[in-house]
Amino acid sequence: MKSFKKISLILIILFITTISGSVFAEDMNMDITYDIPSQANESDLTKEEKSMDRESYSEEAAKEENTSETENLKSSRSAAVKSLGTFTVSYAYAAKAKSSDKYATKVSFTDLKGYSKFDDAYSSMNSYYTKYKNAGDTTKAYGLCIRNTSGKIIAMKLGRAYATPSGATMNIASTYVTKNHELFYYSAKANSSTNSSVNVGISGAKGYVSSANLTLVPHTLISQMYKSASSSTKKYSVGYYSKNSSGELIHTYKTLTNSSTSSYFESGEYVGNTYSMVVDKAPSFMKTGTKYYSMDGVNFYTNSYLSSSTKAGTHYPYFKYLPYRTKSNYSASQFDSRIKNYSSSSVLRGTGKYLVSAQNTYGINALLELSFANLESAYGTSGYAISRKNLFGIAATDSNPDGASYFKSAGDCITRHAGRYLSQGYFDTKTDSRYFGTCPGDKNIGVAVKYASDPYHGEKISGIAYTQDKYMGSKDYGKYTIGKTTTAAYVYQKASTSSKKLYRLGTKGGSSPVGITVAIIGTSGNYYKVQSDMGIVNSEASCYNKYNFTNSVGYIPKSQITIIRKGSNSISSSGGSTSSSTSNTTKVSVTSASARPYTSYGFTPGYKNYLRVKGKFATNVKGASAQLRIYDSKNRLVAKLSKTKKTTKTTIGTFFWDGKATKGNTAGYKTGAYVKRSSKGTPYKFKLLITVNGKTAQTKLYTTKIYSKATKLLTDISKPTIKRKSKTTLSMKPNRPGTSYISIYNSKGKLVFSKKFYYQKANRKLSVSFKGYGNYGKYNKKLLAKGKYTVKFIHGSYTYKYPKKLVLK
Repeated sequence: MKSFKKISLILIILFITTISGSVFAEDMNMDITYDIPSQANESDLTKEEKSMDRESYSEEAAKEENTSETENLKSSRSAAVKSLGTFTVSYAYAAKAKSSDKYATKVSFTDLKGYSKFDDAYSSMNSYYTKYKNAGDTTKAYGLCIRNTSGKIIAMKLGRAYATPSGATMNIASTYVTKNHELFYYSAKANSSTNSSVNVGISGAKGYVSSANLTLVPHTLISQMYKSASSSTKKYSVGYYSKNSSGELIHTYKTLTNSSTSSYFESGEYVGNTYSMVVDKAPSFMKTGTKYYSMDGVNFYTNSYLSSSTKAGTHYPYFKYLPYRTKSNYSASQFDSRIKNYSSSSVLRGTGKYLVSAQNTYGINALLELSFANLESAYGTSGYAISRKNLFGIAATDSNPDGASYFKSAGDCITRHAGRYLSQGYFDTKTDSRYFGTCPGDKNIGVAVKYASDPYHGEKISGIAYTQDKYMGSKDYGKYTIGKTTTAAYVYQKASTSSKKLYRLGTKGGSSPVGITVAIIGTSGNYYKVQSDMGIVNSEASCYNKYNFTNSVGYIPKSQITIIRKGSNSISSSGGSTSSSTSNTTKVSVTSASARPYTSYGFTPGYKNYLRVKGKFATNVKGASAQLRIYDSKNRLVAKLSKTKKTTKTTIGTFFWDGKATKGNTAGYKTGAYVKRSSKGTPYKFKLLITVNGKTAQTKLYTTKIYSKATKLLTDISKPTIKRKSKTTLSMKPNRPGTSYISIYNSKGKLVFSKKFYYQKANRKLSVSFKGYGNYGKYNKKLLAKGKYTVKFIHGSYTYKYPKKLVLK
């Protein structure tokens, strides 16, 4: 027996010696499983990114690594990872290949622990992240990743992903993108024994992709790695938006080169291609010299990982989301004059009449169609444009570009593209799976979803249209009011849901995507009048109908549309022309605004705590929208509550806000999330308004404060034991403002007594006398039974259970 123990002990020691620096390289026998979010909170990342550029980090990390790298990085990594398990948690860092090197060019890994299940490895990675972040070691925290037995990173805590499929394109969500493009990384989940499913996003499209088709680069490598030992050029860099000196929105994006070797971060692959393009006029919240980051080209942040606290604002580029079902204000001769500035070899010369004819016949905006052709044919000078008169890359696929179709002339190509390919194809809302709306768009909505693999196809058309319009006199920019759907809305023949449904703003047989854009040309009660996505003839919407702008209209309930761009063109009411008499006779007003708790008190969101705001609303038109709007200190909308006024009488409207952000907020909050609060009170502004038929009345802005939950709650029961019908006093004093409750429960947990203290200010003593009588439900006004009762003091989300029982004798 003693001999067996000795042999076992020797084997255990040998086993530990063998695996030292691999399975338990970081913490022997440590398997932390804290419950933390899978995505890092990077509100403080910007300042830490700079500190991570220091070479000392790389050297310190290299000293801590327990196993040395051989010259053959790929084979040594593969062997090390296989010894740990199917999935290995590691952290990556950059190191100098030689001590004499000036910059770090080599990727090294310290392996922390191996697992047979991906979910266990993912949980462990999150735990290590908490550990390193708490210790202030951002190099390790931002280098955390999970590798498979081949050494490939298949998940990480923070970083960027790059599309590196074996073919020319990669599928994501409902679309596809060209290889080598940078993608935003969100998370990963189990897929197989060698790969994971990675949640990534690009140009508005977000979905899961096999890690086999991606190269994942942890943030530490982005921050620390260089192209060569002597060059100060970083190996990896990320795309961004900016505002140039002319006040224009610029998108700069990056792609990989030599991605075939990217799985192991060898020297050949790096972010080597940089592209910049004008997209639109820059929004007012942007400043020159500042980089902004956006996954969808709409919501912009100053942090490269889009942390909500760094959101700068929301902006929808005009031509990117303008439906093709609109009219340009330029004539054929004006287009020809502009095209004369193109190369003398451009086959687009003299095509102005075809552009305008396609607009009048098929309902395709002539300026957008010209911009489409400019992008696809290099302004009419590409090889296929000259030799085949193919201006739109028709039938030229990524796998077989030489399959591009031939056309009789450039004019013939414009006519065929507008009629056959757009109107009868991509804009067929009923039978074509390529329909995702009729704007140039992005990879979530619009023509770009299915037309091209270039993730920024719609954005490029937008920038070209903006530039052409600018040089031609800016007659088109900002003219139309553009709305987007909040659901897969139906378009009706008349301003009534009981009228005929013409078609649905959603994919074939589906209820997505939300956000398809429409050109709003009028209103009728609670409906918007819009240009239809298909031509309408004899009350029938069909992709085969010619497009008449007067007849091809429909109606959508206003509640299903959010206006994203307000145009300069007037919007007619009741389906007719704009009437000054209608505008002048519409009257609206809102008065007598009041708030509880008083604005000087502020309030603490939580259990039945609300900001109650009411006012008098008056209008002489039915269907007015009465609203409460709340803004943060940066004047960003955080919440909007609305009611439809069904009468023309003056009514009292009351709104209750629970301190949570609502859908459509511009401050970056998730819908239903509590807004930012603090112990000293975070200031917010609010106002009431009423709007109908373009007329709006509103109150002034009021200021209040929102507090975090109570941290101190003084409570007391004067006499814990009393005879029934005798008196005891129950009191509390919370250190936050708001509504409080003193509640009493019987031995079965039933509420028998409750006292509510409405909208009190902080540190006020709140008391109630209790004589043994209930006041709640079936116990109301009844003498309670003898026994022991539980007392709870509640303020917002803070509940204190009194340690002693209240005894009735």
